[in-house]
Amino acid sequence: MTQHGTGGYASSRVGANNMGTGQMNHEEGRMWSVQGYTNDETVHAYPTSGMVDVIVRRCSGNKLQTIVASHGPCHYLLVQGCSKMVVLADTANKSVHLSDCNMVDVIIGGVCPDVVLERCRTVRLTTTSRSPNIRTVDCDQIYLQTSKSNRDPLTVTAEDVMDAPK
Repeated sequence: MTQHGTGGYASSRVGANNMGTGQMNHEEGRMWSVQGYTNDETVHAYPTSGMVDVIVRRCSGNKLQTIVASHGPCHYLLVQGCSKMVVLADTANKSVHLSDCNMVDVIIGGVCPDVVLERCRTVRLTTTSRSPNIRTVDCDQIYLQTSKSNRDPLTVTAEDVMDAPK
């Protein structure tokens, strides 16, 4: 069983779709969608392959922070319209894209070749020293923190990056 941010349990890795709450956390085709979490919850995404895109939309923290953790490799990570939250991703094979975000921490383990930030304010990106290429458009207060690991980048998780020396 997998616990999801609403306190409920889903019986598979496919996630939960909480009808009527505006919250979504599930995989459909080659996309895992997480959206609408706003109460300082911890939400987990489990992409079934490195070709699945993880899309995080309209999530925000209230008093603390909402945390979205993507476990395992994903193809593309999109974070859009989010605030006061943390996004953890083990690996983004293609790229990470943030748009219209405020006060968001993004922690990427493994590899992350490209990062694009558009219309973001107060974003902290933490990743391995081998990555990424970063492009910003109309952003303010963007911070990059790299961490070193002696392990193969493909095996470094977001939690490893958080614990690594800076």
